[in-house]
Amino acid sequence: MKAIACGGDTSYFLCEDNTLWAMGRNDYWQLGRDDVGGDSAVPVQVKLPSAVLIDRVIAYNSHTMVLSKDGQVWIWGISSSGQLGLGDRPGKSLPVLCRENVVDADVGSLACVLLQSDGTVVATGLNKYAQTGTLYKVYHMVAEWAANGVNLQKGICEK
Repeated sequence: MKAIACGGDTSYFLCEDNTLWAMGRNDYWQLGRDDVGGDSAVPVQVKLPSAVLIDRVIAYNSHTMVLSKDGQVWIWGISSSGQLGLGDRPGKSLPVLCRENVVDADVGSLACVLLQSDGTVVATGLNKYAQTGTLYKVYHMVAEWAANGVNLQKGICEK
């Protein structure tokens, strides 16, 4: 076993051979396979392309993200508030490539944020408290990644 992650009611296991396995709840495609429903008490393999070398698994209750060693982000699960950043709903049952040139990533309840290699941060999802970087402080779904990104390195970290 190389790494583990837990996203609410689903657990993930990254093996030394770079295969990713999941078990638990699957009502929003959390297991990364073709079907919805069918929770699993035994690990099932997440269907990622074999060329994807996994660096990190980041999970929340209803959506999951894999950050690859070469900076690709693969994402799956529900997208009821645009949290997958794919511009469509309701979500994806299988992992799909959504972004490249990423050095760090995290997911929240209904949002995702990515740190890109150029230092910009992009976010997508529900924006109730402006967590996706726009000024709307009401329910506002940002269904795609912020086009211009916010350079927090220059805005916050360099004073």
